[in-house]
Amino acid sequence: MTDIRTLYFDFLEIPFPDNLSGEENNGIDLVLLDSDSAGLIDKFIHHDSQLDINDFNLLRQCCRELEIVEKELQGQQKEYFMTLLNIARQTNQYLTNKMKK
Repeated sequence: MTDIRTLYFDFLEIPFPDNLSGEENNGIDLVLLDSDSAGLIDKFIHHDSQLDINDFNLLRQCCRELEIVEKELQGQQKEYFMTLLNIARQTNQYLTNKMKK
């Protein structure tokens, strides 16, 4: 959990790529994807490492969409979304493992 928290707070220091504001990739709104993903990770961190089932399912959807868009991006844009994807995946994996117990 500490790794997720550290990665997330480090991620918050990275500005959203200006040239992606208002852009879509494969029909996915990049600002909304960023906001949803980061919001769910933030909620996870600030709610005792928990998400309700609806938020968990939304996080899983965000992971799928992040995988799609990061393949199409390059440079700093790709790095930004790969970082967010990494944190979202770790959060998803943590919750999945917790549910199995």
